[in-house]
Amino acid sequence: MAFEVVGQVPVARAGEKIAEMLLKNLSGDYRTVGCSQVALWAAEDGITDEDLAALTGRAIGFPDLVEADKLRAIRYLVGGTLTALPDDSLSVTAKLADWQSDSETVRIAQITSPDWGQLPDRMERLVGKLLPLGDDQDARIEATRQRREGIRAAMRGDFKMSLKRFEQASDVCPGDPDNAAALELLRGYTDADKRHDAD
Repeated sequence: MAFEVVGQVPVARAGEKIAEMLLKNLSGDYRTVGCSQVALWAAEDGITDEDLAALTGRAIGFPDLVEADKLRAIRYLVGGTLTALPDDSLSVTAKLADWQSDSETVRIAQITSPDWGQLPDRMERLVGKLLPLGDDQDARIEATRQRREGIRAAMRGDFKMSLKRFEQASDVCPGDPDNAAALELLRGYTDADKRHDAD
């Protein structure tokens, strides 16, 4: 998505151009989706620019945007700010957020450049600070997603599905005390259901 511009940057569509620079540096390792496509999907899903900006800054996540069918194809969302500093240099802050779970921002990285002309050469360093996510980070994100689905299943009264989701979260991140506590509780519910069916 286009970066927010703070201050006077003497370049037209600077926020979009920063996003395009970042996209070029990400496209070698990841399947990427450009700003225009994200904007199109967001419009089709009825999601505003403010919604998109908020999703890179705090934990809203898809559970609160249940109609976001198109955007569910995206795993990570990258946004941020381009800031003009008092000495006329530029600062770029990028935020990589997990788009498919209700987790906090995954990673934040920042670079500075004395002027616009040198920014393209510095984007590779910005990407290097954001990525790779690493196996541990991916596991944590997947466990968060499974727990979220488990909570939603429990709220529907589907304790068997909830138990399955928390077991999957435990498989991904073994030893998590929150998973262990939830599993103990859910196994109690499912055992009670089995006894009730037997009666």
